[in-house]
Amino acid sequence: MKAISSKELLEKYKYDKSCLIIDLRSKTEYERGHIPFSYNIPFDILTKQCLYYLNKDNTYYLICKHGDQSKEATKILESNKYNVVNIKDGIISWIGPIEKEN
Repeated sequence: MKAISSKELLEKYKYDKSCLIIDLRSKTEYERGHIPFSYNIPFDILTKQCLYYLNKDNTYYLICKHGDQSKEATKILESNKYNVVNIKDGIISWIGPIEKEN
């Protein structure tokens, strides 16, 4: 399983704002604060309906609160031949910019 820390993701994000980050938390958690330009697709939806959301040609960075759900989602999606990277320490360790919904 491919995995990086939130610090490593921040370094990538600084130079490539188009990297595809998927936040697996609930809509409410996402609205309280998320990485700018990330996509909110909650864990249950993504793991059950990945064909509707993901393209196998892209690489996706999966993040959740602590890293547990993103680890599980990474395993599921990798077994279905998606290019995914787990952010192993979750958004609680993110020290980069945060955007909040009004």
